[in-house]
Amino acid sequence: MNNLGALALYRGDLVEANTTLEEAMVLARDAGHVMTLALCKNNLGVCAMVDRDYETAQALMEEVKELLWAVKDRSSYAILLHNLGLLALLRRDLDRAADLCAQSIGKAVDLLDRLGVACDLDVLAAVAGEQGDIPRAVRLWGAAEALRDAIGAAQPGDEAALLGPFVEAAKIRLEETAWDVAWAEGVAVDQDEAVAYALREESSA
Repeated sequence: MNNLGALALYRGDLVEANTTLEEAMVLARDAGHVMTLALCKNNLGVCAMVDRDYETAQALMEEVKELLWAVKDRSSYAILLHNLGLLALLRRDLDRAADLCAQSIGKAVDLLDRLGVACDLDVLAAVAGEQGDIPRAVRLWGAAEALRDAIGAAQPGDEAALLGPFVEAAKIRLEETAWDVAWAEGVAVDQDEAVAYALREESSA
């Protein structure tokens, strides 16, 4: 049921996603499945984030943090850190967004989660764009896209919808040729170089 709810979320059907995930959460709670309960709450938090209900999203994700801490699931905790970073970005808390995604990307590297690394690069790129460093943002977006291409993965639909406005805002502020140059520079680097670049810039900032 959790997976079906997540699938509905990725397809953009928030009504179906919320209904299915709420049912899954009740089943998980009744069965005492802490890990499944955490996953359901995390997906419901993402639903709330997509629906621009940031207070509910924050509350749900804080509950997830406590559950994951209890079960010591590193992979899910890395995803949660990313989601909290994305939420902080949407709330325009740029320092917190950068810090959370810097933590998440380190864990994703350790877990060999290349899609997770790409998702964190996307958020760190948006932070850079909001801070006015558009070329850096474009390089990081290019690097994220190259990582996804390398593993044959697409950007999750919910994240594409949430981050799309940040990309469009950056395009308005950078001439097309400069955008293409920065994008090519990002695509040309490997994962280790992209992560080092992202974290080095965050540290210096």
